[in-house]
Amino acid sequence: MNNNNNKNIEKIKKVFDENFLRKLSDAEAEVFLKDVLSYTREELSKTLDFNEQKFNQYVFNSELEIFFSPRRINDEIVRIIESIGIETLEKSYKYKRASEMVSAMCLALALKKLSGKEWAIKSQDSPDIILVKRNDRGLYDKPFDALAFEIMEIPEQEKQNFGLDIERGIAEFIKDKKFMKRYLDKEKIHLFVYFNFNQMGINLQKVSEILQSFLNNPYHQIWIRTNTDPTKKLLNVTLIYPKFRQVDIDVEKEYPNLMF
Repeated sequence: MNNNNNKNIEKIKKVFDENFLRKLSDAEAEVFLKDVLSYTREELSKTLDFNEQKFNQYVFNSELEIFFSPRRINDEIVRIIESIGIETLEKSYKYKRASEMVSAMCLALALKKLSGKEWAIKSQDSPDIILVKRNDRGLYDKPFDALAFEIMEIPEQEKQNFGLDIERGIAEFIKDKKFMKRYLDKEKIHLFVYFNFNQMGINLQKVSEILQSFLNNPYHQIWIRTNTDPTKKLLNVTLIYPKFRQVDIDVEKEYPNLMF
């Protein structure tokens, strides 16, 4: 194993530990490294100017970035749930990154439904999540596009503070918690919100209208993830700023092997 491979394997082990609290062996990390390189090659082979020499130069000259497919995230989350249970996953702060990856998985699937493109997911410190997809530019002209997302949870205990007008309460909570945060002017940061409480009866259109009325919103877009179907077969991912657009995913039909 050469020095570059050793470095990449240690990086993969660190990423798995940070995101899923799982200790990979060197052998497991090496298998994952091969998967990453295979996925990268498959995606870049679709660019017009692809050839093996350019690909090898691209890989050699680029620092390895660790991205996960929605299915790989699902597999890791199922492993965690089988070990500690879903309630601990949702409520324990030490699994915060894993919970954020679940939201990112749902968002990636919603964006795929809108764009027809596959999105891969990377977790980091700030902003929380980067989503990437291959574009139609050449191999040397930034072949992947990226979207940066902050992930925000609205916990169950906050719901009782929203009063009778729960939609305004949600919008005000988002504004109070996140609108004061500022980013570099050149960055376009998106916000993704998920509710850790019963979402039945919430009017997301109204939440959207209230958020659009607020000033000093630093986010390019704001999305909300909900599951208002009591059978949990229908996942809803909704764009609520700067406009309103809902994406419904029939989990049972479209992704029968994934856990949400």
